[in-house]
Amino acid sequence: MWLRNRRKRLQIFWIVLLALILLLVTFEVYAVLAPTLVIGACMILAARQTAGPKENQGWLASRPLSFWIMTWFLLTSSILTLIGTFFRGPGWSWVWPWRA
Repeated sequence: MWLRNRRKRLQIFWIVLLALILLLVTFEVYAVLAPTLVIGACMILAARQTAGPKENQGWLASRPLSFWIMTWFLLTSSILTLIGTFFRGPGWSWVWPWRA
């Protein structure tokens, strides 16, 4: 993903990531902000990583965009499922599980 037009792809990535973070912060969707930051950080790490003689080195960089999107989706859906299962109270308000 990062091999051709590396600089242009990184610029596009930063613009999209910052726009998404701004959107999530504006609407106070912090449950989705956390996995977005984690996946964004992993993608930045992958962009900086170069393939070397070791097997594991460059593993993140060799993942296609579809891998990153699916990983973000699974991480986000898992967090939202946990919040919906354990932290909802009357009227869907936030309730700590030990205070139910």
